[in-house]
Amino acid sequence: MKGLILSHFNNVMGPRVFLSEPNDIGNQYKDQITELMNLYRQGFFLHEFGGVKTANLIFEIKNSEARGGVEILMISLVVLGTSEIDYNMSKQYLEKFAERLDSLKNVHSAFHADNGVNEDDEKASKELDELFHSFHESFPDISILNPIKASIFVYGLTQAGKTTIVQSIQNKIIKENPPTISMDVSQLVLENLSIMVYDAPGQEKYRDLWAPHIVGQDGLVFVVDISEEKKYDEAMKVLKDIATRKNTADLPLLILLNKIDIKKPKMKTIKKYMNSRTLGRRPLKLFKTCAVKNEGVQEAFSWLAKEMVSHMK
Repeated sequence: MKGLILSHFNNVMGPRVFLSEPNDIGNQYKDQITELMNLYRQGFFLHEFGGVKTANLIFEIKNSEARGGVEILMISLVVLGTSEIDYNMSKQYLEKFAERLDSLKNVHSAFHADNGVNEDDEKASKELDELFHSFHESFPDISILNPIKASIFVYGLTQAGKTTIVQSIQNKIIKENPPTISMDVSQLVLENLSIMVYDAPGQEKYRDLWAPHIVGQDGLVFVVDISEEKKYDEAMKVLKDIATRKNTADLPLLILLNKIDIKKPKMKTIKKYMNSRTLGRRPLKLFKTCAVKNEGVQEAFSWLAKEMVSHMK
C-alpha cells in the first residue's frame, strides 16, 4: 500500500498535514510525518519509522505576503509493507510534483483558506486538489525486490566532523554534536544502495571499539579536519592503520577534507600524506567538504556508492 501526503508549515500552528490520499493515512501518521519538517532541511530524503518507509521532498513556493516571502511545503510518499523505495524514481516524481504545484497560479492562497475565500482562492484549491489526486493515481510502482545492501565505516580523529558528515548526507538539520563515545549505526539509501553507516568515535581511548566493525565493510570513509594541520601525522597513521588491513586493503576509500569553511586546504601537503603510494591500489578519491553547509558531501558519497557497486559485482 502506498499513500501521498502534502504537509504545510503554518507560521502559527507549525507543520500540519494539508492533503492526504488515502485520507486515513494522513490521520494515522500525521505526527510522524509533520515532525520531519523539524528534523530535515530543504531537499529530498528518505526516512523510516516503525516499519513505514517514506520518501520526502521539502520545498518552497513564493508568497510575498508570507513571512520570509515563501510557503514551506513537504510532499511525502508513504509505503507500508516490506517494499523498498526506489531512490531515484521517487525523487524524480516528487520533484515533478513540486514543479507542477509551483506553476499553479496563486496556489499559495489555497493554504490560507481559513482567512476567507474568494473565487480565485477556490480555483487555486480545486487545482491543487486535482493535481494531488492525479499524482497519487499515477505514481508508479516504486518498490525494488532486491535492493543492494552495503556497509561503510566512517572514521577519523575526534571532532573531525564525522557525525555531522553523516547527518549531512541524510539531509538532516545540522546540530552541534558532542564527541561520539560509542559506535553509532544508522541507515541511508543512496543511488539505490541500502547502506548501513558505522560512525566510529575518534578519541584514541575508544578506538578499540573499531575492530569488530571493520570486518565485512564495503567501503571506507575517512574524515580529516583540514584546519588542524598539526594533527596530519596522527591522522595519516589512523587512516593507514585501518585502510591497509588485510580485509580492507582493496575497499573503495573516500577521504573527506572537511571544514573548508575554516581553512583552505593545502593540497600539496595533503596529497603528500594521503595518496595511492601509501594507501595501495584501490578506488581512492579526495573531496573537499563543509559538512555544516552540506558542500561537497552529496557528490562525494555518490562517487563512493558507484565505486562500491562496481566493487561488489
